Order: sequence, then C-alpha cells, then structure tokens
Amino acid sequence: MSSIGLGISPVFGPKLVSSYIEKVLALSPIAYWPLNETSGAVADNAEETAARDGAYTGVTLNDAAGPDYQPVPLFDGANDFCNIYGTNPNNLDDVFDFDEGSVSIWAKVYNAGVWTDGIRRSIFRVFDSAANFIYFYKNTVSNQIRWQFVTGGAADIGSSATVSSTDWVHIGVTWSITSGEYNQYINGVATVDSPIAFSTPNTATHPFSSNAVITGSYTTTPANVYYGWLAHPAVFDSALSAADILALATV
Repeated sequence: MSSIGLGISPVFGPKLVSSYIEKVLALSPIAYWPLNETSGAVADNAEETAARDGAYTGVTLNDAAGPDYQPVPLFDGANDFCNIYGTNPNNLDDVFDFDEGSVSIWAKVYNAGVWTDGIRRSIFRVFDSAANFIYFYKNTVSNQIRWQFVTGGAADIGSSATVSSTDWVHIGVTWSITSGEYNQYINGVATVDSPIAFSTPNTATHPFSSNAVITGSYTTTPANVYYGWLAHPAVFDSALSAADILALATV
C-alpha cells in the first residue's frame, strides 16, 4: 500500500475534514460515509443527502486511526455493523444502479489470525434480491477477499484475491453495462488480468432489502460480522476509471 500522509485540513464545524475526504467528494459519490464520528449513532453521509446517513449498531467509535489518520470504528466480529440503507424518501436505493457504478472502501483486520479463522466476515453488501446484489467479504478460505456481483439474475460474477496484510487495505469494484466490463481492485491494482465481461441489464425491483444494505455484517441481524476496522465506504453511480480507483487507494 502506498505511504500514508497526515493530510488534515482545518476544522469544519464539529469535525476534521481530511484531504482524503475532499478527494472522495471530488469524484461525486452518491453516498459516502467517512465513519469518522467520535460519538453518537449516526454515520454521516458526507455527500450531504441526509436520507442516506447510516446508523451504527454496537461499534466502538474513534477506536483507532484510519488510513488518513481520521478516527475509525472497531467492528468487534460479534454483533457490530453500520446500516447504510438510509431513510425514505431519497435513500440509497433511489440512486444505486446495478447497471453502472463503483464501490470504494478501506478495511483492516483486527490481527493476522482473522485471515485464517475460517469465518466469512462481511465488508460491504447491497442486496435487492437474488437477481441483483453486490457483496464482498473476507472469505472462509484463508487469506482471501471474495467479491460476488449479480445483475439481471444472470451475470453471477465471483472472484477472489489473496490478501494477508494487517495494514489498511483498499478494496474497489466498478461495473458498467455500457462498456460491458466488471473490474475489481486491491490497493488500486486490478485483481484479474483483464476486465470480466457481462451484458445483462438489471431488473432491480426497489425497494432494496432494508436489512441488507450494510457494511460490517451480512444483515442487520448480525451475521458474518467483520472483525477489525472499516473506513470511507463510498458508492458512485458511474464506473470509475482505473486511475480514479488508484487515487482512492492512495492517501
């Protein structure tokens, strides 16, 4: 992973805003949760649509320093999560698109043993139905992050990358029916030799499953819970370029 810089700008209201936060916002996310709160139960959507704010359950806020040295929450591997579904109207499922989009997030395991504990540990999930969802997680296979992406019920893309770092790891994924490509990245580097092709248009039903648009758990009934720290989950309504993903993987 690239070197880490402090990059802290002056205080804006009650929070610090890092140069990394400004970088994410410059790419026009449809929702972005820095997860840098130090108190409360609301995960603020820095894109500023309040209906897309997240809600913490159980996490220990301000437990460690994130990749940009902002506060980050600890997910305890037992029952912690952040529900990013939001509230109607104008919540995430009003704008999330299974035809075109991107997700960016940072993750750090609690210790090296998490990679070999044989437990699936959820990082990020948006679930409409079995025909339309994106999900990535620390796999039951040792030292493996796995992605699953389904759109239109037919384009079931599943692939994995080998990871063993106990430092911050950046995870990215982009998809586009227009270009017919699906790409995934670890620390800004593509994990497949060439883009995975697909062409099935989505048939998302809306509303999404309100208990399964989430980071840190499989559902809001805690399952497959992440053990470690998560930071800066962001969602975009376009397929970001490789250069954009590399920029998001650099602080």
